[in-house]
Amino acid sequence: MSAFATGGLVLSLAVAGVAVQAYQPAMADACSWEGCAAGPRLGDLRQTTRPGEYRPLPLYQTVLWHTREAAREERARVRRAAVEGRRRLQGRIALWAAWNAMGTPYSWGGGDAAGPTFGIEHGADTFGFDCSGLTLYAWAQAGIRLGHYTGTQFRQGDRVPVTRLRPGDLVFFGEPRGVPNHVGLNVGHGVMIHAPQTGDVVRATSFAESPYYSSRYRGAVRPAVRAAAHGRHVRQAVRLATRAQHAIRIAVQGQRAPLAFHG
Repeated sequence: MSAFATGGLVLSLAVAGVAVQAYQPAMADACSWEGCAAGPRLGDLRQTTRPGEYRPLPLYQTVLWHTREAAREERARVRRAAVEGRRRLQGRIALWAAWNAMGTPYSWGGGDAAGPTFGIEHGADTFGFDCSGLTLYAWAQAGIRLGHYTGTQFRQGDRVPVTRLRPGDLVFFGEPRGVPNHVGLNVGHGVMIHAPQTGDVVRATSFAESPYYSSRYRGAVRPAVRAAAHGRHVRQAVRLATRAQHAIRIAVQGQRAPLAFHG
């Protein structure tokens, strides 16, 4: 390879942000590039088949290594972005489903992935949702399967600090010890959609402003992404979820409630 061609490749690598370093004889006692975590640099040495003999690593191998590493890093970045994007999308779909369920009666043990059902025991005569039945249904519309029990849902995803809550995240409440006994879907600005109790209906509540809920706050969970949703229905769901989120913020008094509370 000519000196002009070599210089052109080195310049191209420098422009692309690849760290290159000119060969120096003092590098003869450096580690072989296979053992260096940062990868090969221009002029790095490699051992020949003869013991104790080293030669500069060919430039094309240095270029090839960095090209492959850059491609690997880009693929990993795209995968992370795709997962994060799906989580945001699915949270909005779940919120939209919960918004459409507002006004549905509370029914102990009621609700499944398809919608409201008759409950059990004192909810057997009421067609509706209990708190975990509502969240189960809402997230099922986004392709996520949750258990019909608050304690189970508390373990079905990643814990999220209150300062990083997103629409659709599950917010949990209960005594300081033991499993939480209530769950709702976060809307934003300290507001949730939930099925409160027998005799009530699915509605929006400012849990950040409520002395009862703020003192019983146990944490939040973002359900794990297990299936991606696609197509026209997803686009429609996102539009409706955005409208629902905006409408709730307007409708709930104290929409700018602080997110710092006890629990």
